[in-house]
Amino acid sequence: MQWLRMTIFTLFVLSGQSAAILLGRFYYDKGGKSKWTATLVQIAGFPIIIPYYYISPPEKPTTNSIHRNEPSTLILALIYVSLGVLQAANSMMYSVGLLHLLVSTFALICASQLTFNALFSFLINSQKFTPFIINSLVLLTISSALLVFQTNSMNPTGNSNVSYEIGLFCTVGASAGFRLMLSLTELSFHKILRREIFTVILEMIIYQSLVATCATLVGLFASGEWKGLKREMDEFELGKFIYVSTLIWTAIAWQIFNIGAVGLINEVSSLFSNVISVLGLPVIPVLAVVFFHDKMDGVKAISMVLAIWGFISYFYEHYLDDSEAKAEKRDVKEETSMRPLLKEVELAKCLVACSFANRVFFSNSGTEANKAAIKFARKFQRFSLPDEKRLATQFISFTNSFHGRTMGAVALTSKEHYRSPFKPVMPGVTFLEYGNIQAATELIQCGNTTAVFVEPI
Repeated sequence: MQWLRMTIFTLFVLSGQSAAILLGRFYYDKGGKSKWTATLVQIAGFPIIIPYYYISPPEKPTTNSIHRNEPSTLILALIYVSLGVLQAANSMMYSVGLLHLLVSTFALICASQLTFNALFSFLINSQKFTPFIINSLVLLTISSALLVFQTNSMNPTGNSNVSYEIGLFCTVGASAGFRLMLSLTELSFHKILRREIFTVILEMIIYQSLVATCATLVGLFASGEWKGLKREMDEFELGKFIYVSTLIWTAIAWQIFNIGAVGLINEVSSLFSNVISVLGLPVIPVLAVVFFHDKMDGVKAISMVLAIWGFISYFYEHYLDDSEAKAEKRDVKEETSMRPLLKEVELAKCLVACSFANRVFFSNSGTEANKAAIKFARKFQRFSLPDEKRLATQFISFTNSFHGRTMGAVALTSKEHYRSPFKPVMPGVTFLEYGNIQAATELIQCGNTTAVFVEPI
């Protein structure tokens, strides 16, 4: 089931991210100018997942959930507010970056986010660096560096290279900030929330997005951009309907991406979630060439190849880690299942060597041991004396004893309040005063006793 959930979340990330970025660029190309509006649609679509939150199956009670200490309301509020404000800032920087860069350039620079996420995962989530991960990070860094230092003829606005540099700075900053947010989200899941279920994922998205939406609305009204929204809608090249549809579908696409990203964090790790999002970024330049007629020069082509190579390197490392984890789990399971058996064998040998018996029976509890002893005693009589017509079938037990709660063990227990609810109990048990050795000896000498049950402690 985990791989099925991972596949669904992966599709959400790839399709949501690609559609959202292309629609964001489409908004600017057709006359959209408001950076705060472009930021708002990245966040404000969260209400569409609220109905799904209420129809999601409830959490099944487990031992961990029963004994789990729930975080306080103050702690939860601090988590949601902190991550929400960080999300609003990141979304704003993404909007500025997409405004000043071509879609292809924007997407390829975003591939550098894997480098930031690996760093934050190492510092915050104890993610280990391996040769394949380091190779992946180096390739993705070079891929982004090629675009950072190529400043000629890449500014779609026709302005100076200052706009291009602002777009680069904001895109790189947003990549770093967003990956920091993913690592903090993973830390919150594992250390504070401690519930790895989908309803908690939805709660994280809803409350975090609510805070981010409020912060963005404050920016929208404080900046005064809201005053020009009606004019922007009127001047949109494809009309008001397409303007509104573009914003709505952009918001929906970002929420699909968010569900997939947070779901992958919950299922695997923030680093894996980021790698999946990076997987879709090399595809976006190809789509940009088709839909926006972006130029695909040699530097971009090399950058895209390096980004794909970097992803394959990391994905192979994840495959190795998964295979190693399964092998270790299998070995531990085999070792765990064999360890008690080996101890039982050694104990059985010691008991046989130090007693009259030639075999040992192990049970889970005292009452099961007594029940087995009743059966062994009577079976011994029948097998050792097959021709005897009148076999010894009586048991001796003592006062103030307790031998368990199974029907046979209750019959051996002298205390009446244990026996009375289950009467009639097994017959054939004689109770003697504890410590009266003479009475026990006389009764055994009668020849009708098959076993004596005594509780020495």
